[in-house]
Amino acid sequence: MADLIITFDESFSEPDRTEFRSIATEVYGIVIELFGGPPFFDLPIKCYKRSQGPITALDNWFNPTCVAIGISAEKRRWAQLVYQLGHEFAHVMLDPRRTNGIIETLCVAMSHDALHRMADQWAGSPCAWKRTYSSSFREYLQQVEDESLDRLSMRERIRQGGWQAAREYLMLHRDEQEQVSIAEINDVRGRDIQTLGAIALRSAGVIPWNRLIGLAVRCSAIPVSANDDCEWRVAAFVPDASLSASGILWPIGR
Repeated sequence: MADLIITFDESFSEPDRTEFRSIATEVYGIVIELFGGPPFFDLPIKCYKRSQGPITALDNWFNPTCVAIGISAEKRRWAQLVYQLGHEFAHVMLDPRRTNGIIETLCVAMSHDALHRMADQWAGSPCAWKRTYSSSFREYLQQVEDESLDRLSMRERIRQGGWQAAREYLMLHRDEQEQVSIAEINDVRGRDIQTLGAIALRSAGVIPWNRLIGLAVRCSAIPVSANDDCEWRVAAFVPDASLSASGILWPIGR
């Protein structure tokens, strides 16, 4: 972490840049700890404001020198910032060159883990304002989960059947988990399916994040090759033998 470089450019006003960078460093530390290893691309991270929503990319797909992350969170909305950063940092760990519904579900799960960890860290902070705000991380997460579960009519079923109920639902809607287009990934229902999957993964036990570094390309139907332009793209998820045997994705019916 000592050599970590995270910056927020001039699209963020001061003191937001300093404040956001401090929070981003905390979130990045959480993500690195959970994955238990360096990111797939161990490069400086440059964040910029993007009103259309968060996104992660490489500055140059042939010879990257940094990871560029667009963030839409506004000042003082720290829970939203942590949620977005947790998600985008997960893409950095999984390999930002590929995505699909399964990869997005894993990134959402990391967002949830990051919010829980930040709640614990800030609850024990010497800064009074952080201790006061700490409960807001879990409140934000609860709101995100409840909104998705309500739209899926799953809140009561989850309360009664836990992650097993979520798994059964996801198995019945397996095709909706695939999400092999940007439209499907960004659709409200697509995001709700991702959230339900994240709930199932986290409720079933501790996610072995250390086994998932580089997963997005490793399990992509479109491999990266020397002749490939390596740009970010959506591709179907094709689990390899080791992932299939591990049972990591069993809670979401995979």
